[in-house]
Amino acid sequence: MTSRERVLAAIAHREPDGLPVDLGATPSSGISASAYYNLKQHL
Repeated sequence: MTSRERVLAAIAHREPDGLPVDLGATPSSGISASAYYNLKQHL
């Protein structure tokens, strides 16, 4: 599954093959690298 297909599947409430992640291309979107790391450690 490509990145685009993964995001579209998540938006359509279908199960993607992985979690679509945006590492913060802009301050108003995505998740920072440190927050992503902490989330992975928690899960």
